[in-house]
Amino acid sequence: MSSIIVGLQCMGFCFAEGLGSIQKYKGSLLNASHYHVVNLATSTAVGAEVTHNFVTSENTITIGTQHSLDPLTTVKARVNNFGQANALIQHEFFADLGLVCYVN
Repeated sequence: MSSIIVGLQCMGFCFAEGLGSIQKYKGSLLNASHYHVVNLATSTAVGAEVTHNFVTSENTITIGTQHSLDPLTTVKARVNNFGQANALIQHEFFADLGLVCYVN
């Protein structure tokens, strides 16, 4: 099943495999993204985002992934075209209590 959601500042696309969106922020940024679920059982997914800044005429491309090690532990990572990399590991002990380790 596919659907399209349109708002004042964004347009979203939902597909069976993932979702995408195009958004405008305060007139100076345009952002397009796509999120694709690779394996639902392990919550493995990949995503990509392209942002254009109209003020600086700069484009940023970011790709990322996530994977569940077990039902309570998730690992995420992303990198952009400027070489900035981020990683995160998140573990939930209880519904409202968790531990997050973030590397920038």
